[in-house]
Amino acid sequence: MLDANGSQVGFGPMTMVPVGDGIVWVRPLIVSGTSATTAPRVYSVVAVANGIVGEGADAAGAVAAALGG
Repeated sequence: MLDANGSQVGFGPMTMVPVGDGIVWVRPLIVSGTSATTAPRVYSVVAVANGIVGEGADAAGAVAAALGG
C-alpha cells in the first residue's frame, strides 16, 4: 500500500499533451515519506485519453497504456 507507515500519496501537476489529432492528460503520482530528509518520489505516471486511464513508469508508457498500445 502506497500510504503505509504515514507516507503521503498525491498527484503532481496535470499536463495536456497533444498526440496525433487528440489530447492526452498526463499526471505524475508522487509518494512522500515521513522523514524530513526524504525527498518526494514519482511512483508512476497516469494518463487519460478518451476516458481510458493508463499507468506507466514514465509519461511515454502511461500514454501508450491509455491509447491501448
